[in-house]
Amino acid sequence: MAALYKIVGEHYSFEGPVRSICMGPLGEIVAGNQSDSPSVRRWMLKDRTHFEQVGESLFHDHWVVAVTSLPPGKHPAFPDGCIVSGCMDSKIRIFDSIGNPIHEISGHEKGVISFSWSSTGELISGSWDGTARVWSLELSSMTEAVQSECKFVLGSHENGVHVLGLLDGRIVTTSTGEAVNDKPANFKVILVS
Repeated sequence: MAALYKIVGEHYSFEGPVRSICMGPLGEIVAGNQSDSPSVRRWMLKDRTHFEQVGESLFHDHWVVAVTSLPPGKHPAFPDGCIVSGCMDSKIRIFDSIGNPIHEISGHEKGVISFSWSSTGELISGSWDGTARVWSLELSSMTEAVQSECKFVLGSHENGVHVLGLLDGRIVTTSTGEAVNDKPANFKVILVS
């Protein structure tokens, strides 16, 4: 069988497994990891085969298992773009496009494992607590700081939830299922309008 791709470069700089990856707001690669010093790190492709770390590592209190971002100009609260991380400590952290922390969201009861964006710019998060949540993100008119509010809690999953915002405004959630007689079972896919 012929290979469908060719490895052109490899890079090692994490102390533990990489659990999430996305494209960053500046076109960089953003990845979160699980280790004794969990972090989000960013790299630019220097050329077709070499990576170069961008900025400092963004350290967290627990494993980083979800990352997403927005490019510049996509959201009024983040004119220069942002990076969002989900952590097993149940918190969501938002960083500006160069890695400065700008907001932290609490609300999930277990680790945050997935993200998506709604068609109207809300952040959608999925968690091991069996819920998905839809967050509005705005700038305070008084302080110009980012504020968040949970607009909806989408429940009825029994375990880890992954989320997807569709272009038509609907949201799809999926679950990791539950253990039945020591085997995974009852996986759900739910469409919310």
